[in-house]
Amino acid sequence: MTRATRGGLLVAAVFGYAVVTGDLRFIALTPVLYGVVAMDGLKSTVKILYLNRHLIRVEDGLGGHEPLYDWASRHGVFGDLPRIEVADFDLNEIPTIALVVSVAAGYVGLVVLSVRTWTATSTGESGVAPPVPLDVLLVGYAVLTLVLLVISGVGYVHLQRLSREIDAGRSD
Repeated sequence: MTRATRGGLLVAAVFGYAVVTGDLRFIALTPVLYGVVAMDGLKSTVKILYLNRHLIRVEDGLGGHEPLYDWASRHGVFGDLPRIEVADFDLNEIPTIALVVSVAAGYVGLVVLSVRTWTATSTGESGVAPPVPLDVLLVGYAVLTLVLLVISGVGYVHLQRLSREIDAGRSD
């Protein structure tokens, strides 16, 4: 969370610098910075999931002898928390879905804003064309988006694999 907060502050600082200096082309850096922060967050999440799996294994071994060793089993990501269901939908998933949607919307919003400011300054008052054509900027954003999607997919595969391992360990 600290790295995500610092990354968000860096994005805000670049945005503020662009507005204060009047050179809005600096806003084109924000999707890249935001993407790096999102990728780092996904990496940290996968590490935390593996640590949680290990903690649940430790608790399974010690929980029968010492009841203090059941916190992750009761409260962890893969713990036996009761589902709150409406029409077979687990309402506990809503915060996760909201987080994913807000991160994606923030990224798309920054890309749109960056393209708009880039094209506005290319035909702008100074008459100086930007050093990078809009097509190259769009290709860069497309590549960054593809990388973000691949990393998100890998994170999801890890989540599914860990969830299956935890469930298989509990049924033994």
